[in-house]
Amino acid sequence: MTLLFLISTWWIQNDGKDQLGIEGEDINWKLNSSYTGKGVRIVAMGDGARLDHKVYADRANKKLFVNIIETVNYKEPPNSSIQYQRENISQSSLALAAGSGIFPGIAPDATVGAFYFFDNQTQAEDLQYTICYNSDQWDIAILSYQYDLCHGGRKFCAYPEPDSLKEEMVGKCLFNTNGKTRPKLIVVPVEHNQASDVLFTPPARWPLVFTIAGVNNRGLPLDHGSEGAGVFLSCPVADRAAIPGAGVESDESLTYNFTTPNASAAIFAGGLAVLLEANPNLTIPDLLFIPAMTADQVQPDSLLWNNNSFGLKFNRRVGFGRLNLGKAVEYAEHWTSLGNFSSKSSVYEVDLGKETKTMGDSKNFTLNFNTGNDDDTVLFIQIDLQGAQLSFASLNPHILSPDGSDFELKILSESDREMKVKNIQLPAYAFLGDRVNGNWTLVFNKIDDAFLGLVTKINITIFYAHNRPDTNLINQTRKANPFKPLPYTNVLIFPDNPPPMIAAQSWDVSIKFNETYKNSNYTLMFLQNENGTERTKVKAEFSKDYKQIHLNYVPSVFNLTELYFVVESLDPLYPYTATTKVSYINNFKEDGIYLLEAHPDNDCTPKGNISDTPIKSAEILFENPCIVAYYVLHLNRVTDDGYSSSITQSIITSENQVILNRTFIRNLGMVQWKSIVPSNRAFKFQLSPSSSGRHEMFSPITVEISVKEQYGPYKPAISPFKLWNLIFMICLFVFSFILLFKIFWTKGIKLEGYTNADEVALI
Repeated sequence: MTLLFLISTWWIQNDGKDQLGIEGEDINWKLNSSYTGKGVRIVAMGDGARLDHKVYADRANKKLFVNIIETVNYKEPPNSSIQYQRENISQSSLALAAGSGIFPGIAPDATVGAFYFFDNQTQAEDLQYTICYNSDQWDIAILSYQYDLCHGGRKFCAYPEPDSLKEEMVGKCLFNTNGKTRPKLIVVPVEHNQASDVLFTPPARWPLVFTIAGVNNRGLPLDHGSEGAGVFLSCPVADRAAIPGAGVESDESLTYNFTTPNASAAIFAGGLAVLLEANPNLTIPDLLFIPAMTADQVQPDSLLWNNNSFGLKFNRRVGFGRLNLGKAVEYAEHWTSLGNFSSKSSVYEVDLGKETKTMGDSKNFTLNFNTGNDDDTVLFIQIDLQGAQLSFASLNPHILSPDGSDFELKILSESDREMKVKNIQLPAYAFLGDRVNGNWTLVFNKIDDAFLGLVTKINITIFYAHNRPDTNLINQTRKANPFKPLPYTNVLIFPDNPPPMIAAQSWDVSIKFNETYKNSNYTLMFLQNENGTERTKVKAEFSKDYKQIHLNYVPSVFNLTELYFVVESLDPLYPYTATTKVSYINNFKEDGIYLLEAHPDNDCTPKGNISDTPIKSAEILFENPCIVAYYVLHLNRVTDDGYSSSITQSIITSENQVILNRTFIRNLGMVQWKSIVPSNRAFKFQLSPSSSGRHEMFSPITVEISVKEQYGPYKPAISPFKLWNLIFMICLFVFSFILLFKIFWTKGIKLEGYTNADEVALI
């Protein structure tokens, strides 16, 4: 059924009025622009799309609607009657990138196609073959593809070991470095919720692909969004404000909401088509520098923003910022091309017979590059680590460039002792614009006690342009604070002097509340700093009568004297922001764990008292698999900025420092970790920074835990045999012995005459 709705285009031009967005948090584009992607071919690769869908039917290339598994053309995706019940990614991607008419696509005159290469039964064609198939017939590919190694809805995944990128793919069907045809531009969404790192969308670690993260209509990165030095840029994403999609049920169907960074990737792909129409001579280096140099700096006060030596600002959650297509087109129209690119590798090999390089022991590895041209400029860096044993759950190496740039190449994943990982790839766009020549140093900083493995070989490959853009052209615009209060007052009123918050205790405050707003379906509560640029979520809740707010645990991680408590509703029907200043008291003198208990999973709440001093050791029962702990830090910033600002909680063996389990939590001072106690009799419970590039570092906090042996009341084993059973068995045995003796005695008499006594005995 076709959905009839009035389409809002906040992602193109956000006026800040609809869906509680902030004015200007968009890609700065106009639907009536003179550039519409004409002559550019966009292909969505994944779950297929309908050839004759109305949003692009006049521009669909029949030859580009291919079932790669069977190598045949198709008009609608196989099993479409099943697929339409869930979100069809390829169909919506084409509509958002190149839709026209009722659908406001970014490049409404681009030619479209859809390669179908995986289905609902997880049957999939080889990804490299898919991309190389008829690669001369398309210009831009939107590729949504993620390893399913995040079972049970977990946010942290097992690391999929990379496949090698074949040389013929790099030279022929991907980059087309001969300059005779347009390069192949691959856009990959940076996933969220089920993956903490771009590495879990495997093509995102390929060189020179466009990895795109999502930001909402307030300019805020997605919760649980993947992050890392491999994120290139960001684009709008449907969070609380919908972005419509196209349905696969029929050629007329539309959908109300196209969610996840798949939408962000589609918007960026449409933007690339517009740039190629504005200047058909743009190369891959040009298409990297232009969007990066003109990007919008969203959430500008985030502690994750850093400058590289070229002068570009980079944030591991959103890359160089959000696409500003209007400014990018202005640059493209007058851009002097940087030409094509080259690549160079440098290798460090370890002879394990002579030296041991253990990752995580603050080891440095320096590799020298010399291309002979001082203007050679970094586009992308790929790190390949090979090891005799890579037993890690998270890895935090840094790269230091010859020009002084320092960025962390972080991977976060669940530990898996059975997974014999021997090869890790780490991608990085953060060094865009750095000079190539000189010493590049890979540094492994020690931030916890875990043994991360033995490295045997390090290969750094740098992809670089032969010319260098003018640094004066960098124009990354500082955008609004995403935590700007909503302009609605008198909904919730706090008392003039609310009670102080005391770390590691509960907190209650009386309120006056307009109960009309209790129907809000999206209300969150925060603690934030004075100027409202830093905040962290807390699990507070209203009382049933809406006359009080209760916070079960006041965060115990700040070294501050005051905070601001915020209640905010982003429900478009019931919007408001209410704020009150509160005194904050942290009476703990030093960092540490002040309560640690183990309980059954179904009753994992603290029962004892908080210690006066940090706990160094504890004894628990094996039958209680849930650990609950209170910990204390003394930080000066209210930081809640993705995985990089989180806390790593680890279970580590005492004898050899192997990680048994590891995950990541919001840094509030309380741990509740279910089904975690291992079979080991002794282990370490450790809390440490998730990133070695945090603004505020702290030393790991450790408790040595032993599992107590349990002795119950003695009860001897009871034989299943009764006394009369035993007497019967003895009598039967005696009778059988007498019978056998009689038989053999009889046979012995009949054998008289034999002279060989041995033969008689053997018989």
